[in-house]
Amino acid sequence: MNPIEEFFCLAKEAELKSHSADSRGDPDLEPFCLRIVELARAHPELRSEFGDGFRKVVRDHTLGEWEIILLCMHILRWSEIKDWAELRRRECIATNDWRGEPVYRHILEAFEEDWDKDGVYDCLRK
Repeated sequence: MNPIEEFFCLAKEAELKSHSADSRGDPDLEPFCLRIVELARAHPELRSEFGDGFRKVVRDHTLGEWEIILLCMHILRWSEIKDWAELRRRECIATNDWRGEPVYRHILEAFEEDWDKDGVYDCLRK
């Protein structure tokens, strides 16, 4: 399996875990996100493909758990994803898409230093 295929498998596995009866919510996404970050860092030549993958999962929820982008982008801080989220959020506001706007706002918030101030993710606790 190539790294991009593994990315989509992890996104789908994260979705299955987060929708399971024993899910604790966002903390259950952490191992999937950390593996995705590890993959992205191990394959910098595929950054564009990983970026496309994140965007696809956000736009098409059948591909996996869109919230994986939050922890991944908090760690990776890819400017092209931030720029994309800012553009999409502005488009949502301009078209009164109040279902889409919070998704992109949450993505942008993940770029903030104090994003996980409640300590949801073990990997971000200091």
